[in-house]
Amino acid sequence: MNKLFIAFLLFIPVLSFCQTSSIKGNVFWKYNDFLGNRPDGGCDIYLYQVDGKFSQKTVCDVNGDFVYEGLEKGKYVLMTISKTVKKNCYDNLMMSLLYKDYLEKVELYDYKGLEESIKEFKEKNVAYEQELLISNNSDGSKMSKKDIRKLSSKIDGDKKNLDKMAIDLFGKLITNSFATKLKITNGYLENYPVISEYSGIDIEIVKVEEGKTINIVVDYGNTYM
Repeated sequence: MNKLFIAFLLFIPVLSFCQTSSIKGNVFWKYNDFLGNRPDGGCDIYLYQVDGKFSQKTVCDVNGDFVYEGLEKGKYVLMTISKTVKKNCYDNLMMSLLYKDYLEKVELYDYKGLEESIKEFKEKNVAYEQELLISNNSDGSKMSKKDIRKLSSKIDGDKKNLDKMAIDLFGKLITNSFATKLKITNGYLENYPVISEYSGIDIEIVKVEEGKTINIVVDYGNTYM
């Protein structure tokens, strides 16, 4: 048998074990319900391998498209940081708590020493969501108008308190290296000067399989500039 042909046959298994993968995606937001979707051109995209050392940044093109190629299989944290969309600390904190285990592994957030504060925030948030549920179903209930007004006032107060807690917690959670990636806007909350708005953040946990392309769509929803 031809030696060159034998060498080629031996090389085929090597090729099969060296297949890499890719992540492709699009990021957009809605100006409003009438004007529809707008591509988030210039949006920063960060990719971190959960159980590895790979980390890389890219930027969306004018159409909001991005791509990562030559990836090993495994789980990745895909984080988009918008230069157009703004989110308050409450929204960003809720996402940070949802993906806590992954964000700790890639060292973007530091949760140490904040366990009790996080527990308190979660408990208050559950109570707030229960109040919202009762309020949304109040039309068909036996609640008096006075009780409905009292509940509505309590919901407003609880939301403001949650926002304040979120501002404090989110500021403590983010590491210095991650904080430099965020555009921070000074705002006001109930006449109290605070850092109330950050760049819109979206976090996706992506499972990459060998030799496959994963498609990701990030929809920031209705927003303002």
